[in-house]
Amino acid sequence: MKNWMKKWMLGAAVLMLLTTVLAACGGNSSSSGSGSGSGGASQTSGQSSGNSGASGAGAEEVPVVDLRLDVVATGTQSIPAFVLEKLELDKKHGFHLIINENSGAGGANWTAIKTNMADAIITNWLDIGRNRAQTVPVYAVAPFLTWANGVLVPADSPVSSLADLKGLKIGAYNTKSLDWVLIRAAAQRSAGFDPAEENEVTEGAPGLMVGLIEQKQVDAILNYGDMNTKLAGTGGFKVLFTVADILKELDMNSDAAFLYYGFTETFINEHPETVRQFVAAYEEAVEYLYTNDDIWTEIAEVKFDITDEAGVANLRDTLRKAIRKELPATAEEDAHKLFSWLKDNGHGELLGIEELPETLFWFGE
Repeated sequence: MKNWMKKWMLGAAVLMLLTTVLAACGGNSSSSGSGSGSGGASQTSGQSSGNSGASGAGAEEVPVVDLRLDVVATGTQSIPAFVLEKLELDKKHGFHLIINENSGAGGANWTAIKTNMADAIITNWLDIGRNRAQTVPVYAVAPFLTWANGVLVPADSPVSSLADLKGLKIGAYNTKSLDWVLIRAAAQRSAGFDPAEENEVTEGAPGLMVGLIEQKQVDAILNYGDMNTKLAGTGGFKVLFTVADILKELDMNSDAAFLYYGFTETFINEHPETVRQFVAAYEEAVEYLYTNDDIWTEIAEVKFDITDEAGVANLRDTLRKAIRKELPATAEEDAHKLFSWLKDNGHGELLGIEELPETLFWFGE
């Protein structure tokens, strides 16, 4: 009996000791888990440009900034964004690119800016000046495309010059664009008519322009260069002229970019390093387009529904000449020179503003 009592008391003591040890271990485990949870990296959009696993004392985490870029869903505007996303160049250069796509309807890009749905858009310097006057400050930070847009007519059309367009039905992707301003100015100067006054003009998204001319509802269209190139490649249409042709006649720099990547002043002021990172990523994307042939096969199929070898080659060769990589030092001068010519030669009413802002571009400083 005494032996049984001793064994019982010994077992109870061991059980109490084990309970104490286990409770202590559980407390330490809970404390360790809490410490691990509070030591995680501070991030934006679930990302960080630093090592997200580091939690040592003194470790600094740099939050990754979201950059909302508004582009047309298809066509040339979508190409650099497609490459940036495919190659993850935003991650490589330290920012998070969010691509917002629009239909290409006139003013859709600026609507995105004005409603705070985008930090950056593709636009031209005249619209930058116009919207600056409306207290919507945007600055161009990188070039995109030369003056490749133009007027397209059916291959069997008797129209052979700008003067021949008088009185015809014309479709235009945007009647407030700098393209249209220049065509109106050139028509008034060399052919003595204003298309906005003497032609029946239908305005609509670039895709609608394609449908209008394919269905023969208009005689000519002013549209994006890539879409004109695609239609001309079918043999059923021809490019009458590009806006670059008009600039050459005016003795202006036809090699300068027409479209640019424009960023809001607020975003530039708050995230100047992110803007510089975007420019570096964009330049890398353009270099890839210049040197890699395979990417164009994918772009042609996904963005243009072009699958034949000749069509892909035509698209690639045309756009490689049109897409610009670096912002030239003469960008301000080129824009102001053309604006002054239009104003001084009686076309000021087409511009929409009395004066062009002194500074349209941001060169990273």
